[in-house]
Amino acid sequence: MGISKLKLGAGVLLDEPFSHLSPIRVQEMNILIREASKQKGILISDHYYEESYEPVMSFMYCRAEK
Repeated sequence: MGISKLKLGAGVLLDEPFSHLSPIRVQEMNILIREASKQKGILISDHYYEESYEPVMSFMYCRAEK
């Protein structure tokens, strides 16, 4: 789905959007996230911040201790 057809509400929550993607698809997802973030807020939840860090403008790391 192209970003121009994506209907965004107040924001978007992406839960592990890079999971099981090929390197090419990760690059494409980064482009989609960057474009969508120009319109609305994007919150990414992921266990591996390496992929999630690239497309964002600000980054917050949360760690839960047991």
